[in-house]
Amino acid sequence: MLTKVYLCPSDKKYACSWEGSSNDIIEHFIAEHEDLLSLNNIISINLSVLSESFLFFHDTEVYLLQTKLNNGHLQLFLRYLGPPKIASKLKYDVHLDSSDKILDKQNIHVNEGYFDINLDCITNVFGDISFMNCKVLITEEARSTSSDDGVVLEDDKSFNTEPIPDIIINDLKINDKENEVPVETPVNEVNLGSIFRCRKQSTMSTNRVTWYDQTDNVIEHTESREPKVTVQRSSSCATEKTRNSPKRSGSTLISIKESDLDLELRCTNCERHISNPIFVCQSRHNVCKDCYYDKKHCSQCNTEITPDRNVELEKKSDGYRYACRNKKNGCLVRYLFEDIFAHETDCIFCTYNCPLEDCGFKGAYKQMVGHLNLIHSSVKIFESSFAVFSRHNELFLVNERMGIVYCTLKCSDDKVIWTARMPGPKERKFFCELKFKGKNFKFPILLTQYGDYYMKEIPVSYMKEQRLKSKNSILTITR
Repeated sequence: MLTKVYLCPSDKKYACSWEGSSNDIIEHFIAEHEDLLSLNNIISINLSVLSESFLFFHDTEVYLLQTKLNNGHLQLFLRYLGPPKIASKLKYDVHLDSSDKILDKQNIHVNEGYFDINLDCITNVFGDISFMNCKVLITEEARSTSSDDGVVLEDDKSFNTEPIPDIIINDLKINDKENEVPVETPVNEVNLGSIFRCRKQSTMSTNRVTWYDQTDNVIEHTESREPKVTVQRSSSCATEKTRNSPKRSGSTLISIKESDLDLELRCTNCERHISNPIFVCQSRHNVCKDCYYDKKHCSQCNTEITPDRNVELEKKSDGYRYACRNKKNGCLVRYLFEDIFAHETDCIFCTYNCPLEDCGFKGAYKQMVGHLNLIHSSVKIFESSFAVFSRHNELFLVNERMGIVYCTLKCSDDKVIWTARMPGPKERKFFCELKFKGKNFKFPILLTQYGDYYMKEIPVSYMKEQRLKSKNSILTITR
């Protein structure tokens, strides 16, 4: 089986000769282009550099942001590095700011699939600046679901009312050395999601993939449902905002009987969903089979759990679709008993406990991220799936799909300890691998799970023997 080899996607002015597998691109950028790698979707743009390429992450996906100064305009190209089925659902927008000032949306134009900003507008708003922050806003098209009465169940998550350009994708030239026949393939058919082990492997059998820079041909993705709209470029600078985020009212209609049955189909001991077989205690409280075998007495009334069965409730549970336990946080889905637990383990509406000691705050994902930003602001937050300890000994990794992880590095006289604490559902399992810049090991260094956290201790003597430095350590979290 032939192995795909990737060339470095950095700007051509660096003349970087690196090539390797998709799994090594991240480590290469950390080692050689760390200033061009962003662990979140906020990139600092140098307005004095003619062109630049940045690798960044959003929701564990990999993107390439390319900037170009051309005839008094700043042009921004976004290239999604992933499968086309995801690219077809993505929309993006940009937010530009500097020194607490924000560039008005009317000054950001769409021209042939890229964002175009007049440099005079930037000067008028921010003054004579060298750097500007660019926040890339990426949203996935919401899958609308509706009940029989036509009530919309899910809000539109679009960012603005103007048409948002499709994701721009790169042209790839794949060379078959045996047949010497060039094949044109878009970059989003090459799956870099394998970096995080959360996407299926691509089935391409080519042996070499060549990256092109922004001067090469760029094509628009044709699978987007959005109509193609040409936006005129304005030479003047707008001063007032006229675009507002659209809102679509949503509601859910669940009958009282269903809600009552949801409560009835809960074990009075562990509060988990129950189905056939359903046991009862002497006071007729419903008990799941796990509690029946593991416990002697009902935690509700302290009476003995009997082998008697609630046959009537067992019949009601047959074929019933259970509401997610995170319904109070906004999850509206329902599943059969055999599927509901797997969903709840991965549900993005789950409740998190603050991972810091002596803090009892609980909340859903957005509430917890807000809490960490406000109350524990001394700890940096990164929207990523790996922790780089070159500058920080503790940090939060946040991602709505993966969850929240509190990562720490502690050094003592005789050992170095890495920990990753997972404050989400205890059923979630993670794969935590420790790596070091510039070092390759025959076997992976894995953290061991202890309850809700993972840990690895390495003696200082071994670190010295292997010439390892803790500041060069990288902790990768995957599921």
